[in-house]
Amino acid sequence: MFSKDKEVVNISIDPNEETADVNPNDNHFPKLVSKSKFDEFVENAALKVKMMGAWKGILDIPGSALKIVFNISENEKGKLSGTPDSPDQGAKGIALGDVYYANELVHIEIPDIGGEYTGSFTGENTIEGKWKQGGSEFTLNLEKI
Repeated sequence: MFSKDKEVVNISIDPNEETADVNPNDNHFPKLVSKSKFDEFVENAALKVKMMGAWKGILDIPGSALKIVFNISENEKGKLSGTPDSPDQGAKGIALGDVYYANELVHIEIPDIGGEYTGSFTGENTIEGKWKQGGSEFTLNLEKI
């Protein structure tokens, strides 16, 4: 029992893990719910499949609007990779660097041109994000095609 004016929202016993405890997961109120390694594996596999395919958008830069297409697939090592296309500039086949999903954000890097895209899923087939290159940042929203 606690003698407080405010409602107790949570309690954590030994948050710095300074005592021996067989199951530190039961030291919290309300109980912390964590995903199993299998659940994380399934979720990551589903996100990988969700990211694969062609994604198009319009990059609004001062004085112009450029069509951009990211072609994302799985390489022989099981990692996401692909190419970006900029049809308005005649650019095709540049290799993508890292392509991944972390902390609820999609990350696509293009080291050959110093570009980077970061966005978040806003629907099953839409990503809202920002394109960064050469110290500038522009909105680039993508739709799966």
